[in-house]
Amino acid sequence: MDGSVPAQNQRVMMLLNVTLTVFAAASLHVAMPAIGHAFEAANPGVAVSFDFDGSQVLVTQIEQGAKADVFASADTKNMTAAQSAGFAGPSTVFAHNALTIVTPYSSPVKIAADLASPDVKVAVCVVSAPCGHYAMDALKAMNIPANIATQEINVEGVLEKVELNEVDAGIVYVSDATTAKRGTIRTIVIPTYDQQPVNYPAAAIKGSANADLAAKFVAFLISARAQAILRRYGFKGI
Repeated sequence: MDGSVPAQNQRVMMLLNVTLTVFAAASLHVAMPAIGHAFEAANPGVAVSFDFDGSQVLVTQIEQGAKADVFASADTKNMTAAQSAGFAGPSTVFAHNALTIVTPYSSPVKIAADLASPDVKVAVCVVSAPCGHYAMDALKAMNIPANIATQEINVEGVLEKVELNEVDAGIVYVSDATTAKRGTIRTIVIPTYDQQPVNYPAAAIKGSANADLAAKFVAFLISARAQAILRRYGFKGI
């Protein structure tokens, strides 16, 4: 015996201890790790690492050379930007979401119209972030000239301002309200007809060293297992 490893076994060995890096929208910060664990269980030897932030921030980071295998955005706008820049492949919409108003229990805000009061401090995301442009579109549709006291880089920042009682209200995704600390917030519905659909597309990054695995992860996002996890955390399935 010459001690060489058969080609098939070499391929298996190469697949072991592979780390797949996923850049994902901040609103996915609870659901995605659970999906990652499910993917790891189905693919022994693979570890999934996540980087969460505003979709617009992630696009900039990848453009500047940050290494990623998959990009999951909270809107089609930033995914289209990634594709137009030439670093994201064809995308697949894997989840949907919706906006809601969240307030501390001590807040004077009881209905959406209360956001128009000059005494009410409102937190939203920066308009370049998906949660920001969705929120501004909703306020415009409801004809509410809200007193925007702070604009956060991502939806986690907005929710934190509300949970810490630093603002009277914030606009976040339903999924974020679902995962908020128990007893810290109330929610106020924004009618469906007053908000744009919130879609989450994912795509493999072109030039990824793990291209086949990245494509497999994107496909896994629409599997029954991943969809069940997303629904558990307040997202709407496809």
